[in-house]
Amino acid sequence: MALALLPLDKVQLAFDDLRTKSSENTKQTLHQLFLYFENQWMKNIPLVLWNANGYSHRTNNICEGFHNRLNHRLQRSHSNIWSFIKCLQGEEAKFRHTLLQTNAGAQGRSKAATTTAIQQRINTLNERYANNEIVLNELLDGLSLTVAKQSK
Repeated sequence: MALALLPLDKVQLAFDDLRTKSSENTKQTLHQLFLYFENQWMKNIPLVLWNANGYSHRTNNICEGFHNRLNHRLQRSHSNIWSFIKCLQGEEAKFRHTLLQTNAGAQGRSKAATTTAIQQRINTLNERYANNEIVLNELLDGLSLTVAKQSK
């Protein structure tokens, strides 16, 4: 579901539409998923915490990369405190150097072409919705097709 990409004030409406306007076969097949999603994501967790509408960066890949690099630099699961401090000092020096480069005008890593294309499609769909060229269910369908994994 691409509900997280919808405008915040439209998420509940779109979720209700998905449940009520689906075919009987779909309702029956997805009944448990709808119950889980409603109980876990619609009721327990505030929408503002998982809604990604308007964000161009929607993953935690940066955090995953940092943790991977930190684990690689530590070279063991449970390093002693001195190794850990030395590693953090090295990371601090690396980020200080990166900040200096950025302040001097260096370009960051460019995004992959597929990431840029997906973001452009999302932006276009949101613009079309804002301009009343498409309705909410068309926006949701378009976003779902845009972010769905393509099977090979």
